[in-house]
Amino acid sequence: MTGEKRPGGPSLDLTSSKKRTAPFEEYDDADLPSWTQSTLKTLEGSLKPPAPPPPDPTIIAFYSKEEVNSNGQRPSQEVFDKTMEYYNRCLFGDYKPPYTTIVGPSGIGKSFSVQQLAVHHGMYVVYSSLADRKSSDYPPRSVIADQIPSYTESMKRLARFWESYIIISLMHVEICKRVGISSAGFYNLQVRKKYKPYQDSFSHAVRLLDKADIPFRQLFARRANPKFEESLNKYCQESTKSLSEWLKTLKDNGHNPDSPPRTTQEITPEAVICIDEARELLDGNESRRFRSLRDALERCFRETIRNVDNPDLPIFRGEFFALVLDTTPKIANFAPPEPRSGSWPLFSPIYNIQTMDLFANKSCELFDGSNKAIDRTWGFGRPLWGRKVQAGVETREVAKLGRQKLGGQGTACLLALLSYRINFDVIRLSLAEEMVSKHLRFVVYMSPNGDLMRTTQPSEPILANAAAGQMLRSKIRRWVVAELVTSSLEGSIDPGDLGEMVAALLLLFAYDKAQSTFQYDFLPMLIRLDKFMGSLFGKTVRGDIADRMGTDTEMKVLWESGTVSFSHFVKLNEKPTKETLRLAFNRGAALFLPDRFPGANILIPVRVPGAEDLSFCLIQVKNSKDDKLTAGLENLATDALADAQKNLFPGTNYLGIVMCLRGSADDRGQSVGIATPTLIRHTRSRARARGQPDTAAASMDTARYHWPQKSKQLVVVAMGLDETIYPRVNCYGATLDERIDGLLRGLLDRVPNVTVPEDGDQTYVDGLMPLN
Repeated sequence: MTGEKRPGGPSLDLTSSKKRTAPFEEYDDADLPSWTQSTLKTLEGSLKPPAPPPPDPTIIAFYSKEEVNSNGQRPSQEVFDKTMEYYNRCLFGDYKPPYTTIVGPSGIGKSFSVQQLAVHHGMYVVYSSLADRKSSDYPPRSVIADQIPSYTESMKRLARFWESYIIISLMHVEICKRVGISSAGFYNLQVRKKYKPYQDSFSHAVRLLDKADIPFRQLFARRANPKFEESLNKYCQESTKSLSEWLKTLKDNGHNPDSPPRTTQEITPEAVICIDEARELLDGNESRRFRSLRDALERCFRETIRNVDNPDLPIFRGEFFALVLDTTPKIANFAPPEPRSGSWPLFSPIYNIQTMDLFANKSCELFDGSNKAIDRTWGFGRPLWGRKVQAGVETREVAKLGRQKLGGQGTACLLALLSYRINFDVIRLSLAEEMVSKHLRFVVYMSPNGDLMRTTQPSEPILANAAAGQMLRSKIRRWVVAELVTSSLEGSIDPGDLGEMVAALLLLFAYDKAQSTFQYDFLPMLIRLDKFMGSLFGKTVRGDIADRMGTDTEMKVLWESGTVSFSHFVKLNEKPTKETLRLAFNRGAALFLPDRFPGANILIPVRVPGAEDLSFCLIQVKNSKDDKLTAGLENLATDALADAQKNLFPGTNYLGIVMCLRGSADDRGQSVGIATPTLIRHTRSRARARGQPDTAAASMDTARYHWPQKSKQLVVVAMGLDETIYPRVNCYGATLDERIDGLLRGLLDRVPNVTVPEDGDQTYVDGLMPLN
């Protein structure tokens, strides 16, 4: 293997070796004692060059080709278009600071899109990452990040650093263009670890200019200080020589591909200055470091560095635009200083980078529980997961990455765990900001003045599975549900239909328990329908269902061979199709049917071996306090589900469930009943007539039920909410303080968004509503 080439240093060829001298050649290994042979082999192994470390999958993924999204467009196109739009608006009289922010959760491709500005769009990107030193993310923290002065310094001192950084950066861009370093080559030079000597020298140059004893205004004087201009000229000459040598190294390493042809007629910035992981600039002293950066960008954009008659020094008046990246929306909501706030509105942030399901496998195969199928499942969601799979990371390692993303504590962390499985609206702005910044939630809208933000959590199987594993622990489940109740009642979140939310939790907890009996690492898997129903309602109800299902061939296959696989719920806006069911099954999702859908609220896809189409569990949720298990209610529920089935998939056999969450048992104390199929009669076997004993004859009696030719349904009706009805609502072994059934019943009895906090004056509130 040829050693790394760097300017000024010879290459080291570790693969070359001289021939052995004659004295060593005349011996044959067979002539030596065995211990000598062993020693020679050990020495021979120690003299070999060490094997190179395996390539880092994260780095491989970062430099992979940009995929096209479902719109047939590169995700980076949105960033490019907005950069061009905002830059041209700055050039032609829109007096805003020449920068915008890119905001969004981790893993959606913010940094990758900026890299693509250099690789695909031909922009020279000046890139600096302020990532934490201990972070394993890529790109890593830049050398220059350690040179940024402390927030305790004056605004003048901080602004001088940033202007020095901008001046040196733009000089390097100009020189790279002159010597032939492409836009992608310049990006590689700043980011890849093997070019750290260049990064050190760049940082050193910024530090020297920052500390130079030159009056600040002379940096922008029409005719600069002769001494300063001479120093700048000399630095340009030395940098030209150095970058010419780096060009050779870049070419030798294959890191200087040609810049792509220009595809726009608009004026393009000579450079795009990118500050990644910019939250470090939002310090505790009025964010001086961020404000000074913004002021430096504005001043450098409007001024020029040199006498226009000198062709050896680059001009950068109005030649750049800046992008500031982070997960926290606070960098976008950061208002200009008060005197300018009326006249200096900021450009709207970029948050709509369309990378969802970018690596989703287009296979038509249904999920079967194999590692190959799980890898396909991991491809759904943000590109962070799919790129890992594409880079060859093992299935369980990708799952481990998902679990690592669930860290944290407090309200936002607990609600995030729930949101990975059941999405809801976050109302309180500070809570939404924290969930975007630290817990992977997506931004879908930001108002121009920053006082309103809408967020969402889309379907991501890897996060849903990781959250399921966490919520099997009784304390965490209790904390999550308690936070759901508190935040719903105080109005911090809008959970939507409370009955649907509670029913979905009961279904998820039953599936989780069934899954945990087979594995502990919570990878997606198939659970037989009969086992899932046994986990949901217990062994007795499972046995009753089995008795009825066993009397019809088709329903017996559905019951004994049908499988479910769901770790989370997805809300539909339109009636599902057969393809919708396939897509949901493959990503491990159950479905909330559209609002006000007649007859049913929830649908769980069911795979039946050998069947062309998926079957399903169809669930109706009732939250009326007056429901009671009667024949009339059973008939109404059965008819409602039958109507829903006809509206969805006519002719399909299915299992129906009616969950009356605040209902009560019948007069005999029965809380769970099977509404249909109805019993026709018991058929006595012929063995009785032949003189068989009564016990033998009884065991051979068979019940007959009314099954139609098509659209066969078995409907279970459950009344109430406690462990006797849903045995898996609480974790196994949960203490009294860890039970959640009481919390869920309390949530169903309340109205969200109207509860006064505990420290409020409830007597005063009651006095405002006399009719209550």
